[in-house]
Amino acid sequence: MRNKQAGYAMILEMVMVLLVMSTFFAMAIPGAVAMQQASNQNRAKEYVQQVANANVMAAYCAVPNAGCNSSVFIPMIPPSASPFQMGGYTYTYISNGSYWLFSASPLTNGEAYFIDNTGILRCLPWDGANPATVSSPVCSL
Repeated sequence: MRNKQAGYAMILEMVMVLLVMSTFFAMAIPGAVAMQQASNQNRAKEYVQQVANANVMAAYCAVPNAGCNSSVFIPMIPPSASPFQMGGYTYTYISNGSYWLFSASPLTNGEAYFIDNTGILRCLPWDGANPATVSSPVCSL
């Protein structure tokens, strides 16, 4: 009889441990989601700036006697007018040869980004509909 009571006590202890652990996990999930969003947002901002820098360097290298090779930077520039998704963002790059713009809009929450050949990075809190544009506020560091 004692062994059965000991077995029930052990099962009860394991259930209590599982309840405590599941409570901790439930409390940690929102923090993990927020960290993932912040990471996606930082990556999107860095990627937008990287594409802008690649455009500047490709344009500079296209100048005769510049002394650099633009073929190094061209692969960093996405195809024009073909939106693509990566890391929780939708990216759009548009170029007509002398003018280009690049935007990133989050799929859920975060900031939308915009940069063009002026090199000014613009940010806008994402409202689910309106992307960042040339009239959006300048991003703060």
